[in-house]
Amino acid sequence: MIYRPAPGQRVTLRYRPALRAYTGLHLAHGTVVVAGTGRGPINVLVELEDGRLVVAPRGQLFEESTS
Repeated sequence: MIYRPAPGQRVTLRYRPALRAYTGLHLAHGTVVVAGTGRGPINVLVELEDGRLVVAPRGQLFEESTS
């Protein structure tokens, strides 16, 4: 999990098995556009490689692997 997502950071979205089919975003790659601040849940706006914009909780974000 990325604790402090930063704009421009490359990320991979990962979801638990029960939510993978529901979200359809498991292992999607993208770039952080903006991240929420303050108390409470931190949500992040991510631009996926296909151009879609999605909002995801920061707990679903992992640094993109280079392999």
